[in-house]
Amino acid sequence: MQTILYSLFACYLLVMPVLFANWFGMFQQDTEAKGIERQLSWIVLALATVAWPVVLPLTYVELLAKVKRYERRDRLGRLGFDSLSEGMY
Repeated sequence: MQTILYSLFACYLLVMPVLFANWFGMFQQDTEAKGIERQLSWIVLALATVAWPVVLPLTYVELLAKVKRYERRDRLGRLGFDSLSEGMY
């Protein structure tokens, strides 16, 4: 049981710097944030890095929902366009 816990903790510690480096890169690209927004961004960056086992799955679920929404919108748009073009011929 201890080996499983140590393995999980080791994975947690190995993934954490990778995510921090990735998110820090995106943080550096944001040139519009100034003052208090920048400080809040640092806090969010630190919390997200520490709590990545919770943040990452939630972000993935949100991304999936967004992709499904765009696919649905695209499908509806194509259906409307196809029905209009059929009436022209």
